Amino acid sequence: MKFSFERVTNALFGDFRNKVNQMMSDVENNFIETTSNTYQAQTDATKALNTSDSAVQKSENVQSQLNTLVVRAGESSPQVLQALTNANGETFETLKGVLDDKDRKIGNVTTQVANIQVINVKDFGVVGDFNPSTMTGTDDTAALQAAFSAADGKRIIMPDSFNCKINNKINLPSNVTIDFKGKVTCVGDQDYWFSCTTPKRIIYENIRAEVTLDFGLRTKLNRVLYCNIPTYFEVKVAEIIGSSTAIHCLNGDDFICGDITLKNVYGTAAQYGYGVNTSAKRTTIKTLNVVNDNTTHGRHAIYINGSQWQNVDVGYIYVKNFNKNPINIANTDINAKCNFHLGTAVFINANMEPTVDTTGCINGTDENGSGVKIVIDNVRVNGIGGCAVSSNGVSLGQDGFYIGNVYAENLAPAYFANTALVHIRYGNNKQVGKVVCTGLNTNWLCAVYLRDTNNAIVDDVYVSGTSGSQAVRMSNSTVLLGNIDSQNIPKVYNSGSTIRYKYLTTGTRIASASGTTNTLTITHGLGVTPTYHSVQKACLGLPAIDGVIPDATYLNVTFVSNVPAGTNHIVLKWSVQA
Repeated sequence: MKFSFERVTNALFGDFRNKVNQMMSDVENNFIETTSNTYQAQTDATKALNTSDSAVQKSENVQSQLNTLVVRAGESSPQVLQALTNANGETFETLKGVLDDKDRKIGNVTTQVANIQVINVKDFGVVGDFNPSTMTGTDDTAALQAAFSAADGKRIIMPDSFNCKINNKINLPSNVTIDFKGKVTCVGDQDYWFSCTTPKRIIYENIRAEVTLDFGLRTKLNRVLYCNIPTYFEVKVAEIIGSSTAIHCLNGDDFICGDITLKNVYGTAAQYGYGVNTSAKRTTIKTLNVVNDNTTHGRHAIYINGSQWQNVDVGYIYVKNFNKNPINIANTDINAKCNFHLGTAVFINANMEPTVDTTGCINGTDENGSGVKIVIDNVRVNGIGGCAVSSNGVSLGQDGFYIGNVYAENLAPAYFANTALVHIRYGNNKQVGKVVCTGLNTNWLCAVYLRDTNNAIVDDVYVSGTSGSQAVRMSNSTVLLGNIDSQNIPKVYNSGSTIRYKYLTTGTRIASASGTTNTLTITHGLGVTPTYHSVQKACLGLPAIDGVIPDATYLNVTFVSNVPAGTNHIVLKWSVQA
């Protein structure tokens, strides 16, 4: 805007005031526009300041003309005095002073915007009115992305009443804390819904999300929270429904999950059906609950993989209705030295269709010769269709595998024939604490199966089952056995193994006699010839025992004379040790 000085005369004072005021309005509007733009992209302070500088430059271009105009008009004019006074009644010597005052105030606003540490998504136009019942409401994808684009180094919040619809991936900044008490509904088909690559610090304080597309219509991975090579990635509280992978941390340094609840994790093939997928160096999962509507879906509730991971610590995991094995542990580096610890696991109707007969609900695999140390404190299973725990080639030459307690009940018929509740193969120094199993049935072979392993220890096994299965089965192994107590099935089956016993195996033999023989056999169940044996009479009226000859199956007892005829009148107490 430029005035023609020839037209400014004393007769035009009224017009003069109007022109000055119009010009001030133009300049002020320029600043207001700058402020508005700043609020729409709050962290882009540089853009806001550039806009502000542009507005100041415009005002300076007319400054000399305005001051000249004021001098010609005469400083005593009421209109001139009014032009030199700001909205607060402060008077300045020149119009530049008025403009500088406005510039200072807008600069303060810009600084305040840049210093804001909490961003509310609704300030960026997020409406959050999506109705999942009618699938209607505002598409908040662009507005939510704008909020995240302004959130680097800040905390971004969503009101708990919001339900935001998105139909595309949201890219996260490198450093952000997310507190979404509302819900995000993912409508469509995407590989990733919330994604970031090489971030410094990503923290989800709260996140609720649901993927709505029917699984049969999906062609993408549909991973909800995805973080690629983070320095620090934490999900404190999450509730995620309908994902194909709920949370995925690909490599990186530190990954922490707090209280995680997942419902309907879809898929069973590779790349689908994962609850938490991690290959980070250090992973901590405090509490994970996974519940599906049925056993059709679910590959791994926790999948640990890759070559760089060093330590994984899981506090508590609960899984119900899961098609494959809930926990899969793998390290592709044959020389890796890494640790996995699990506090308590509860699996109900899980591992219903295992990949092979040796795949456990907790499955250590792909590690022949690698130094993967696995420690499991407590496992409780109900209605499972495959192994509860399996270790295949973990920690050759290292104290690498320990199970504290395994409790199994209401077992479904095993998916594969000859399935073991606990299956251990290869490696050294593996230990099983206590195994309690009620009701081995169709296709279940034994409670504990040890194969091709050295210096293994089995402390206590209590099991009942159908005829034809065993409590403990061993093949080509060196094993120290503790208490073995079984009902209706043999205690031990041995093929080429060396067995030692921690404790005496004891029992009571009750038998009848016809009066025509002086011999009796006692089945001891060791599977090997005992190194120690003892047989004592526990009733009256029997001849003295002349001798006992043990073999791998029996204690062969000989009396000094024929045993008198009778029914269940012979009672012998016996004990053996391998």
